[in-house]
Amino acid sequence: MTTTLTPADGVRTGPPPRSREPRAWRRRGGARVGLFVAVFLVVLYLVVLPLGMLIYASLGEDPNVLPFEQESFGFPTYVDVLTSGQTFSLLGTTLLFTGGSLAVGLSIAMVLGWLIERTNLPARNVFRFLIVVPMAIPSMIYAITWTTLASPRQGLINVTLRGLVGSDADSGPLNVYSIWGMIFVQGIAIVPFAYLMIAATFAMVDPTFEQAARVSGASFGRTTARITVPLMVPALLGALIYYAIWVLETFEIPTTLGLTARQTVVSTQIYFAAHPQGGGRPDYALASVLSVLLLAVALILLALYQRVTRRSEKYVTVTGKAWRPIRLPLGAARWPITALCTVYVLVAVVLPLAMMVWSSLFVYYRTPSRAALDAASLKTYRALLDYPGIGGMLRNTLLMAVAAALITIALCVLISWLVVRPPVHRRWVRALDIVSFLPLTIPALVIGLALIFGYIRTPIYGTVLILVLALVTKFIAYGSRTLIAAQMQLSPELEDQAAVSGASRLRILRTILVPLLAPAVVNLAFWASIVSIRELAMVLMLYSPSNRVLSTLIWGFWQRGDVGYASAVGVLMFVLLGVLYFGALAVSRHYRARVGS
Repeated sequence: MTTTLTPADGVRTGPPPRSREPRAWRRRGGARVGLFVAVFLVVLYLVVLPLGMLIYASLGEDPNVLPFEQESFGFPTYVDVLTSGQTFSLLGTTLLFTGGSLAVGLSIAMVLGWLIERTNLPARNVFRFLIVVPMAIPSMIYAITWTTLASPRQGLINVTLRGLVGSDADSGPLNVYSIWGMIFVQGIAIVPFAYLMIAATFAMVDPTFEQAARVSGASFGRTTARITVPLMVPALLGALIYYAIWVLETFEIPTTLGLTARQTVVSTQIYFAAHPQGGGRPDYALASVLSVLLLAVALILLALYQRVTRRSEKYVTVTGKAWRPIRLPLGAARWPITALCTVYVLVAVVLPLAMMVWSSLFVYYRTPSRAALDAASLKTYRALLDYPGIGGMLRNTLLMAVAAALITIALCVLISWLVVRPPVHRRWVRALDIVSFLPLTIPALVIGLALIFGYIRTPIYGTVLILVLALVTKFIAYGSRTLIAAQMQLSPELEDQAAVSGASRLRILRTILVPLLAPAVVNLAFWASIVSIRELAMVLMLYSPSNRVLSTLIWGFWQRGDVGYASAVGVLMFVLLGVLYFGALAVSRHYRARVGS
C-alpha cells in the first residue's frame, strides 16, 4: 500500500479517480445518470452563472448602471484600468502585501509544524492547541485588537516600550497603520490555518531519508534543504497558492488597518467601488474589471500548482515498508526554542485575545492600567442585549450557518459520490470535477459582486438565502475535495453487495456511504458553520437591513468607532465558535470510534 503526500487533507486537484462501478448498477443506471445531470446543472448554475454575469458586467460602457441596464458594451473600462498609473500602484501594493504576508505566515507555520511534529519540543500538545485558538477570533476583531496593541499613540505595546526606555515621545516606536503593520498582522493571522495544512505533512514524512543524509555526513541545514524541503514541495506549494489566493481576497485586515494607513489593495478597491463612501454612485464597471483581473491571477496560480504537482509519485515517502516517525533531539537549543515558541504564543494569541476581552469592558477604549481596571464594567454586553434587532441578527447568523452547512454537505456528498462512482463517460466526470473545484479560485468579494448582478432584481436579494447561496458557492470546492478524498478510501464492493441484495441507490447512500463518511461529513459541517459565522467580505457585499448578521454588526460598530461594542460582539462570537469547535471534536471522535468498531 502506498500513501502519497498531498498539499492538504481533502484538497485534490488531479483528474478524478478511476473507480469500479457496482455491477448491479450497470443494469439500472438511468436514474444515476439523471442524478448526475441534475447535480451538474446545479453546480453550473451556482458557479458559472455568476461568473458569466461578472464578465458581462465588466464590458458595460456606463460605469454607474447595473449590467442589464447597459445600452452599449465594449472594453473602455479595461483600457482605462490597464493604462492607469493608479492601477499599477494598486497592484504593486497588493503584491507587496500578499508576498510579505505569505513570507511571514508560511515561514512561522513551517517552523512551528516542524518543531511540533518532528522534534522533542516540550509541551507540544499545549502549543498545538494554542496555535489554532485565533481561528475562533473573527478576522476584523483580530485586526482591531492590533490597533489597541500597536497604534502609534495609545497601543499597549508602544506605551510599554516607551515606559521601559524612559522615552518622552508621544508615539511609536511601532506603527500598525502602515503597509508593514498590515503585512505583520495578516501574516500571523494566516499561521493557524497554514499550520494545520503543513503540520500533517511533516508528520507523514519518512525520517529514513533524513537519517541516511545525516549518517552520510550532511549538516542539518543541507539535509533540510536537499531532503526535507523537496519532499514537502506539494504541501508547501499547495499552502503557498491557497493562501496567496486567500490574501489576495482578504478584506478585513486591509480595511481595518489600510484605510488609516492610506494603503489600498485590490480587494478593498473592489468593495469601495461597489459601495462608495460618502453617498457616491457605485462604479460597477471598475469593480467588475478588477474582479476579473483578480480571478485571472487566481486561475494562473491554480494552473501553476497543477503543473508542478502533476507527477505526484515523486513525493511518495510512505510505502508498505514499516516505519515509524522519529522525533529529532533539539539538544542544548531545546529550552531557548521553547522560549521563542512561548513568545510567539504570547504575541499572536494571548495578547490579542486579552485585548479583545479588555476592550469589551469599556464603552470607550482605555489603555490598560490599574485605574482603568477600576472603571471596567459589563455595560457593553448589557447594551448589546437591548440593541435594536440583535435577536434577528443572531437568528440570521445561526440560520445562515446551519443552512450553508447542510446544503454544502448534501451537494458535496452527491458530487463526491458521482465523481468516485461515475455513471457517465469519464469526460463528463472530469467536467463536473473541474467546475466544482473552480470556486476555490474565486475570491469571496468577487462571488458577492457577481451575485449582486445576478439577483438584485429577484425576491431573494436582501434575504438570508442570498447569503447562503454565496457561502455554498464558495464552499463547494473545499467540501467536494474533502469528501472525494474520504470516499476514495471506501471499496466499491460494499455498494456492490448491497446493490446485488436489492438495496436502492438512496438506501445505499443513506445506510452505507453516509455513516462511513460521517467523520469527514461532521468535520465539513462544523468547518462550514464556523467559516459562515466568521465571513465578512461576501456578507458585506450582499447584506441589507433585513439580512444583517453578527459580522455586519462588528463592521457597523467599527465604522462608528465603537471599539468596545465591536469587541463585545467579538467575545460572544469567540465563545460561539469555541463551542462549535469543541462540539466538532467530540462528534468527530464519536463517529470515528463507531466507524472503527
